[in-house]
Amino acid sequence: MKKYQIYFIPLLISLFIACTENKQSNKNVLATVNDRIITQEEFRLFYELDPNFGIDSTGLPALKDEINLYIYQMLALKKADHDKLTSDSIFIRAVKWELRQAMLRELFRQDVENKVEISEKELKQAYINNNMTVHVRHIFSKSKDEMTEYQKELKSGKRFTDLARKAFKDSVLAASGGDLGWFRLGDLDPEFGSAIKNLEGNEISDIVQTKWGFHLIQLLDYKKQVILNESDFLRQKPVLEKKIRRQKSVELSAKYIRTFMTQQNPQPDERIFRLIWNEVLPATDREKLILPRQITFSNSIIKKCAACLKPYLKESFINYRDGYISLKGFLDGMRVIPLSHRPVFKSARELSDQIGLWVRDECLLKEAKKKGLDKNPKVMKEVQRFKEEQSYNFFLNEKMNNISAPDSILSYFKNKTTGRPELARFHTLQEWQWNKAKKQLDEEIIKIPAEIFIDFQKLEEENKRINWDRRIRMFMVRKPS
Repeated sequence: MKKYQIYFIPLLISLFIACTENKQSNKNVLATVNDRIITQEEFRLFYELDPNFGIDSTGLPALKDEINLYIYQMLALKKADHDKLTSDSIFIRAVKWELRQAMLRELFRQDVENKVEISEKELKQAYINNNMTVHVRHIFSKSKDEMTEYQKELKSGKRFTDLARKAFKDSVLAASGGDLGWFRLGDLDPEFGSAIKNLEGNEISDIVQTKWGFHLIQLLDYKKQVILNESDFLRQKPVLEKKIRRQKSVELSAKYIRTFMTQQNPQPDERIFRLIWNEVLPATDREKLILPRQITFSNSIIKKCAACLKPYLKESFINYRDGYISLKGFLDGMRVIPLSHRPVFKSARELSDQIGLWVRDECLLKEAKKKGLDKNPKVMKEVQRFKEEQSYNFFLNEKMNNISAPDSILSYFKNKTTGRPELARFHTLQEWQWNKAKKQLDEEIIKIPAEIFIDFQKLEEENKRINWDRRIRMFMVRKPS
């Protein structure tokens, strides 16, 4: 069987689902698939976290696309079960990892988010701040290292517009030098907008990370709103409350972690750490304080440490209030972490800091287990959603790998020739392949027997709830390239 990999591919799916006429509507149920229900809140969270939501379409068509995507991900898990994908060892490891993350999220929901309080005064001040209009430009890259280079070039005197053209290549933003024009602050991505709030006129931000990548932002001008429009405030109030809740949750989370870890007081054994560090380093680099390249705590390093440090495996590596973690426990813990989340470092200090983060999560996870969160219904539902999404993404990626484009298609995307209106909506060859793969996958999934019901009246209500003119701008998002 082909080995499973974890794919996080943003999807734009347009599907048709038949509605069962005689299904009784529940107050909070938007759709059902066999015995599974999709509530309005679950669907709202789903589309709000989809960075591609509303790019190709808006209004009711966009919501139909999104509910169809949700349902087809659910059905993809049935296909994954049938194809034995869910019994693959890599899939099982990925699910176990997601269970850990879901338990930690629920721990924070219970101990932090539920304690957040928001006043009417805060909401009104947020409304005034979010309606400040700003004129900005930015440079974007998916690579932090590349963005660091752009930052160095700016500091050395390179023009912002020249670097923006280099970063955006052939896009509209390349022609404008990264200029986004005038926008209300509340219409921008939260991290992007928060960075702008801290800038003075013409000031350039430090590197800003959003869900799409990394940015350098320059505030060219701004205009503040001083009058509160009551009707507009009421429309924006739910979104404002969500933003403030998220900001306060971050602050309370940091305080919660500091207090919790102070109580646990984890202390590493310096001798064991040095033994690990010596095994991690290539022999040629053992005299260097900073390595010439980054090292990932790979499986080969884990294997080497386990073999060379065998006499020390049962010794305590980390001591804390409620117990200890042996060297073997640490190495076993590294094995279960997906490679993309393993410690990456160039110095002993960086490795020590990342081990500290791992110890923090281990202590928090132990607390979550004490509270029985491994059986919590919310946790179980999040793990189920992970399995569904990953099943769909795996099959979509598999389809893409098997699609070969004819010479006429290759020529179009290479030369950007005219006269092919059916291809004009695709920015790249990969996007065309993605669209074709999606259609093929949909045709397979639609054959899976299922009783499906969608409450289109509730979907209409959801459409009216969304202020499509004020939705978060996703100007930096491009389809696969």
